Amino acid sequence: MMKNETFRLGLVLMVFTGAAALLLAGFNLITVPVIEAQQVEAELAAQQAVLPIASSFVDGQENMAVDLADYPALEAVSVGLAESGEPVGLVMRLAPKGYGGPIKLMVGIDQEGKIVGLQVLAHQESPGLGANISKESFTSQFIGKDANAPLRVVKGTTTAGHDIVALTSATISSQAVAEGINQALQLFCAGWGK
Repeated sequence: MMKNETFRLGLVLMVFTGAAALLLAGFNLITVPVIEAQQVEAELAAQQAVLPIASSFVDGQENMAVDLADYPALEAVSVGLAESGEPVGLVMRLAPKGYGGPIKLMVGIDQEGKIVGLQVLAHQESPGLGANISKESFTSQFIGKDANAPLRVVKGTTTAGHDIVALTSATISSQAVAEGINQALQLFCAGWGK
């Protein structure tokens, strides 16, 4: 009698588990396309924010005459196009390694090689320290810098040329952002040709 009861309970448990698995799979089928569409929309909004002179974007990786493996922080390259279809700059999604993990960045570089936009998309940096990389007071330092020289992170308040003032107590995070953008500028020079 005990065997039959155990078998019946096991069978009931298996039916409930199977039903729960089917429900989860159904919800997954419904939500995955919605999530993917939102990610594409967020990517396009970030591209538009960092290269506002572009009206559309196309994949730029196949048009690059360089080995993208030489740029480990690079995740994606897009060419920004004017309404006429002429290229107006590049947008790059980067993920340099910061203190807490990858720092997801989107940077826009116009056809003259100047940084025209920078957004921190995601990070795992320390709250109150490295997390300040997403503040405009830090990101605005990169705007207008060009591909003529690499960016250099410095401590202090005065800067010259391509210097970026590091965040207090967050030098690793500051350096990671600068290194990622330096890779973007190098790729611009190698692939776009300034």
